[in-house]
Amino acid sequence: MSVSRLKPMQFIHNAFCMAVFTFGAIAFFLLDKPVYFSLNPTEDSEFYPMFPVLGILGIAAGLFLFRKQISIVPELRTFDSKIVRYQTAFIIQSAFLEGASLMNIVAFLKSANLVFIVVAIIAFLFLLMSFPGKQRVINDLKLEYPDTEKL
Repeated sequence: MSVSRLKPMQFIHNAFCMAVFTFGAIAFFLLDKPVYFSLNPTEDSEFYPMFPVLGILGIAAGLFLFRKQISIVPELRTFDSKIVRYQTAFIIQSAFLEGASLMNIVAFLKSANLVFIVVAIIAFLFLLMSFPGKQRVINDLKLEYPDTEKL
């Protein structure tokens, strides 16, 4: 039964990760401008500092909304309602993290400033760390014996 509960979330997680990684790699190799790193807000880039700030806010919002959704779980009685809540929280978190990465990759593609790639990598690392493994789901939902076997 473990295949039916965790596999869809793991597949979605892998799809989010592959989308960000593939788009980032393609953007980096297709860039025809010289790459530079500048924290100067007076640059000609219309994306700096707005996109890095929005990226960091996207990371924080994703993590916050995940925790907020998970905090409701102890009030739920059935295992199925807990898993549905977890799936919802997981997809919301993943979407915010992917959005933060993709937005900054687009800004990098337009400006060639590596600041955007740094923020995209940070969001991507948070996305990678959110993999919904069995032990993580058990810990996040605070599941006990009969429910742990249903995963």
